Amino acid sequence: MKKNYFIIALLLFLSLSKVNAQQLCTSSNYSKVKKEAYNVNYTYEMERSSDNEVYFQVRVMNLKKSIMLIYDETVYEYSNTGDTFLLPKKFEGGETVEFKIYGSYDSPCPEELMYSKKLKIPKYNIYSEEEECFEYEEFELCNKWYQGTIPNKAYFTEKLEEYKKSITKEEPVKEEKDNHSLINKIIDFYVDNIIITGSITILIIGIVFYFVIRSIIRKRKRVKIDFDFKV
Repeated sequence: MKKNYFIIALLLFLSLSKVNAQQLCTSSNYSKVKKEAYNVNYTYEMERSSDNEVYFQVRVMNLKKSIMLIYDETVYEYSNTGDTFLLPKKFEGGETVEFKIYGSYDSPCPEELMYSKKLKIPKYNIYSEEEECFEYEEFELCNKWYQGTIPNKAYFTEKLEEYKKSITKEEPVKEEKDNHSLINKIIDFYVDNIIITGSITILIIGIVFYFVIRSIIRKRKRVKIDFDFKV
């Protein structure tokens, strides 16, 4: 009989606790907790294992006492992790990590879902470490964060050779651009130093004009002398 009374009392206590928690989680309190949940930040960091394999670790920042994070059926609370921590799992590039943020047991809204967050981890392109990528770093498949598919090294090498040939064909155009650039530099120099270059230009024009006039005058004198001689 006493046992039954105890069970009834326990159920009554839990029921009242639940009602009390619901009363505390007003729309205003819920909004405050949700705001703190949205302020949680996530980032990924690339690491290398002892055998030089690339993997990623996810860092969670700005976790507050009023919220808790759940990932992979594990609960992370401020009391255990502090406001910044690394998830213990090693992630591969291309994975999507999903978090769920709930109100913590220290908040007025315990176990209330605040929001879900997905973090996409980019793939790391191992072919960006190929020696030729240091020379052809502008080649798309040499980008270390290239997100396309490179089936194997043979495919990478084939595409790289195609790229090299395309550059060779474009070289004459590049030379023409370089010549055009040289002309622009000369014009820019002339304009930037207009006082000096302008003075030199006027002086040269003056000298040329002087010799032209002088040549004309001499020709006229010769014509006059020849005419007088004939007469």
